[in-house]
Amino acid sequence: MRYCILISLLSLFLENICNIYLSNFKYFIPLFTILSLIFAYPFLKNEKKYYLLYSFFLGLVYDLFFTNFYVLNSIIFLLCSYFIYHIFKRFDYNVISVILTTIFVIFFYNVLCFCILNFFLYTNYSLLEFSVILRYFFVLNLIYSTIMYLFTKVIWNK
Repeated sequence: MRYCILISLLSLFLENICNIYLSNFKYFIPLFTILSLIFAYPFLKNEKKYYLLYSFFLGLVYDLFFTNFYVLNSIIFLLCSYFIYHIFKRFDYNVISVILTTIFVIFFYNVLCFCILNFFLYTNYSLLEFSVILRYFFVLNLIYSTIMYLFTKVIWNK
């Protein structure tokens, strides 16, 4: 569990730093915190209840630091962790599955946020604008996922 907390703190810190220093460069939009759920999986794979609780509380922390929608990200993080858990129950935890799961999580998170925020008329994006914005999430997050996979693999093998 301590590695999960370390991964979460590192992700929150890096996401905050990237939001500060890369805010003018629109091609790098970080989602490191939600992706940390992928890297916490190997450490909590035998404890589904704790993994889901971990993701819910990580979503609460994310809401406190980055958004004004309390509980929204907690529920989305919980849904994402449920899917992550079942993806890795069916497939091996390797670099290819991590990259594909990263793509799925980024897409799923953004589609849910887009639908919920448009439903409550908080934003007014069209699907075309959404598709343009969505591509900006992939570059930095795929690089981050690959590096974090290698980092967690070293920790897991110890």
